[in-house]
Amino acid sequence: MKLDIEDYMKSCLICAMMKHRIGKLPGLFQQVTEPTQPWEEIAMDFIIELPESGGNTVIWTVIDLFSQQAHFTTCKGLPSAKKLANLFMKHIYRLHGIPRRIISDRGVQFTAKI
Repeated sequence: MKLDIEDYMKSCLICAMMKHRIGKLPGLFQQVTEPTQPWEEIAMDFIIELPESGGNTVIWTVIDLFSQQAHFTTCKGLPSAKKLANLFMKHIYRLHGIPRRIISDRGVQFTAKI
C-alpha cells in the first residue's frame, strides 16, 4: 500500500505543485560568459561545517573559470568582509591581479561594505 501511495503522489500534478520545498530558494542567477584569458573571471565560495583541523573549519575556494585552476585557503571560521578582502589581496591579487568579474553566492562576506 505504501508503494501505491508513493506512486500516486509522484504522478499527481496537484501533489507536485503543493509539495513543500526543502532547502534554500534559489538566488539571483548570474550568466557565466566564456573568459578569454586566465584569471579574468573567477568564482569563489566557502566550504563550511568541516571537522576541525588545526583550528580551521572552513575552506575558501577561488576558481579561475578559464583554466579551472583553484586556490584553497583554510579559515578558522567564516571570515568578515574585511578579513576576506585581506585574504583576497594576499592569496589572489598578488599572484593574478584583479579579475574582470567575480562570481559568488552573494553571501554577506562578498557583498558587505568595508
